[in-house]
Amino acid sequence: MEGQVKFFITENAWGLIREPETNREFHVHISDVAGRIALERNSWVQFDLASRKGKGTSAINVFPIDCPPKYLLRGTVIRFVEEKGFGFIKYKNGGHIHSVFFHIKDFLLVDGVEPVVPVVGAEVSFFLGQKFNQQIAAQIWIEQWPAEPTIEEAFLQAPELPVEVPETVAESKSVLSPATRNLTLLEIRQRRKQEML
Repeated sequence: MEGQVKFFITENAWGLIREPETNREFHVHISDVAGRIALERNSWVQFDLASRKGKGTSAINVFPIDCPPKYLLRGTVIRFVEEKGFGFIKYKNGGHIHSVFFHIKDFLLVDGVEPVVPVVGAEVSFFLGQKFNQQIAAQIWIEQWPAEPTIEEAFLQAPELPVEVPETVAESKSVLSPATRNLTLLEIRQRRKQEML
């Protein structure tokens, strides 16, 4: 069977696995997990079932696996608040358009390196998970970054810059003023000298 880890308490070495087809939940103990490794919330596992005294039906022979293709979804980041590290992904499923919450911590790490900060318009793959009984996007992977806008698109999207209009300058006395326009240069000089006296 295939299922998704609902939670796993490392200190107590047990958790629950949810089988998505029936929504049944099965107890799992770390002794029944391959390599006795703690399971991560929302990760996918393959398992068998066995009856246990006092525990009902439990998951045994538990092996971590990749998300089965039928549960893998693809969507587009429609909002991301970088300061708070969360956003929303829009995706289509069953002919309907949905929106799901995500947190930056739900992006997959590659070789232990922090994920790149997502941007609006990025196409992502993910599967649905749970956190505090709320549906979230889990194990998110950026499939394609949004295309860079052309120069024309960037120009049209750019905010309009303020235009500085120069102040009007007071008119200065000029040799070409109407009063001196018909005078010779020598006559203009003589008039200026007399004005200065």
